[in-house]
Amino acid sequence: MLRKALLGAGLLMLVAVTAAMAQAPASEDDDLKMTVEALKARNHDLERRLTELEARIGEGVDTQRLRREEVGTLVKQAMADSKDKFAPGWLDNLKFSGDLRLRYEYRDKTSDTKRDERARTRLRFGFEKAWPDQDLMVGFRLATGSDNDPTSTNQTFVGFQKYPVWVDRAYAQWTPKAVKGLSVTAGKMANPWETSDLVWDGDVNPDGVWVRYNLPCPGPITPFIGAGAFQLYTNDTKKDASLKAYDVGMRYQITKDVKWTSAVTFYNYTNIYSAFASGAIVNRGGNTTVGGHLVSDYSTLDFTNKVEFVAFGLPMNVFIDWAHNTSSENLNSEQLDGLAVGLKVGANKKKGDWSAWYVWKNLESDAVLASFAESDFGWNTFTNRRGSQFGVAYNITDNMTAGATLFITEPIRASNETERFTLQADLVWKF
Repeated sequence: MLRKALLGAGLLMLVAVTAAMAQAPASEDDDLKMTVEALKARNHDLERRLTELEARIGEGVDTQRLRREEVGTLVKQAMADSKDKFAPGWLDNLKFSGDLRLRYEYRDKTSDTKRDERARTRLRFGFEKAWPDQDLMVGFRLATGSDNDPTSTNQTFVGFQKYPVWVDRAYAQWTPKAVKGLSVTAGKMANPWETSDLVWDGDVNPDGVWVRYNLPCPGPITPFIGAGAFQLYTNDTKKDASLKAYDVGMRYQITKDVKWTSAVTFYNYTNIYSAFASGAIVNRGGNTTVGGHLVSDYSTLDFTNKVEFVAFGLPMNVFIDWAHNTSSENLNSEQLDGLAVGLKVGANKKKGDWSAWYVWKNLESDAVLASFAESDFGWNTFTNRRGSQFGVAYNITDNMTAGATLFITEPIRASNETERFTLQADLVWKF
């Protein structure tokens, strides 16, 4: 009975493929013919092995064990072969990822009675498709949020409204095997720089072209260099606003459990005021004027150091990030520097994992372009603030994490801003 069932299943697959061939376009005939031949070979092998199995059973050798082990193996092999043969080719090297975050946020100004509570959500999902034989990969990601705020993908609960979904990333990457260590990424991409949220909010995905080259060197040190151009605003009647970025650094695998990354990045904004004037970039830090005149060019030098290591059986990460405005237009300002120091203990990968972190930050008003700096640290104005950030996260399941983050900040110089207290409680599902 079992023999007939297995052979019948094999014949059924052959009939299905033959029927599919009758419906397939001419361009698919060769592939389907190859599939039929492979299934015929598999069916012949199944028949041979079943004959051997019947002979062994006739010899009185542990019949039940043979049926469980031998027949089980045959069925698994047949199913695996069928899956490989019938899976669409476009699924090869295709990766899907995404996450959903639910957040409760409480914000308080200590100098008055103004308080703000809100519930928010964030949804992100996307695909990456690779063609290894062509050294090419493309990807995209969609996310909630608003079209004119690059620093947030949050959607606040209000009025039972539907949520807009925007293209958050859309990029292609070429990594030629002939030039080991070289990669060229173009489009709307993830942040390509070794940095921290002192300069860039984690939700900012720049648009442009970035070239990275990891120099092939023997030993534990890998030097790297990079350069790129990014468009901020373009118009026929005004000067285009753009960003040119350059970096140089190294990754040093000191021991198996200790890695040091060091990088210097130079960001040079050109005609930035035209982007402010057009509304292409929302100004959130008073960077449009310095010393009473409009800012045209804006430059920041960023020096980042990160050390990853294991202590007491836990992964740890320490970083220090210093940024300085080097633009000649800002020489009259005394607010040109930013500094962040942080420590993270633990990592969130599977059920039961936890992490905790602390960051201290001092970000003067003209140190970085405020429009792209971390939005949670400063509310409406993202610079001219200093203070602390505390956070914890725990994996309830492999894919579900609960966490809380606390910001306590104050203005560096006297302004209309006051001391601020922000608490965020999150539930995150990754899929």
